[in-house]
Amino acid sequence: MDVFHAHVYSGIFFSGTAVLLGLRQRVSPQDLTMAGLLQTVLGRGAIWATWSVDQAAKRVDWSAGGTWLWLALFGGMALAGLVTLAQARRCRPAAAEGG
Repeated sequence: MDVFHAHVYSGIFFSGTAVLLGLRQRVSPQDLTMAGLLQTVLGRGAIWATWSVDQAAKRVDWSAGGTWLWLALFGGMALAGLVTLAQARRCRPAAAEGG
């Protein structure tokens, strides 16, 4: 990864982390849903885009540990998004009953 892409991706990760940390004080089911969707789409989208673009470019070294670590990090992000979406679903009935 070059310096430019390292800065781009670090901005994405840090801004997402800042949003989630900000939400922990007072969070609505809608906030959790949007955060979960963001994580899920970004995580799965990065994996799909890497595979899709490499079908034509043939530049990804699929045997490299770094490649699999990179994909695992995005997979973890997608999984965290699904967990966040599940949490949002559990909060909805309580929020609706509470008024």
